[in-house]
Amino acid sequence: MRFNDYDPAYLDELIDNHTMEPLLDNVEMKIGKNPEFAKALLRRVMMKRPRTARAYMLMGDIYLGVESDLDMAEKFYCDAMDIEPSAGCYSSMAMVFHERGDSRNAEECYTTALSMNRQPREMYELAAFYIDTGKLSESIMLLKGAKSMLEDRLKKDMDVHNRQFYTFICLTLADAYGQKGDLKNSNKEKAELDRSPYRLMHNVDRRT
Repeated sequence: MRFNDYDPAYLDELIDNHTMEPLLDNVEMKIGKNPEFAKALLRRVMMKRPRTARAYMLMGDIYLGVESDLDMAEKFYCDAMDIEPSAGCYSSMAMVFHERGDSRNAEECYTTALSMNRQPREMYELAAFYIDTGKLSESIMLLKGAKSMLEDRLKKDMDVHNRQFYTFICLTLADAYGQKGDLKNSNKEKAELDRSPYRLMHNVDRRT
């Protein structure tokens, strides 16, 4: 893939000769390194395959994460939601509202995302929002749920990404307890993580 070639004919060739999801996976990995190429390719996807919700989501991610343009990010997330409402759409909209300081709508979107897909990622996103807004008890409850769910998965498959996320969840939970002034449980979470077969050593080492 030639990431400096914005010629529409070349971009159309990529779209026509590749399965869409792997192509968009590749685009997502390159967003931070070459957002202009990603935007050019995504525009062609929208022209040729306008019902591809993920293309609009990725365009929103560029405007939110790279260009910090909240209005454009919201536009593309709304376009994606019009095509195919999903937990990811609501989580992304929540980030836009959170960046604007609109906590009420941010919480509503995060909660909707969790109701649509009660998984560790959505549980963490709402928990992180609660930490930012001082709702530590609510955050701790969600983080404990995410931790338990990941432990169940790791008993069956020691997937490295789940181990990494598990370690991060445990450290975030310990931090939430610490912010609440509950040093006993904060230290307990850290000690349990140190003994856990699921932790990733380099994640634990970063705390020291």
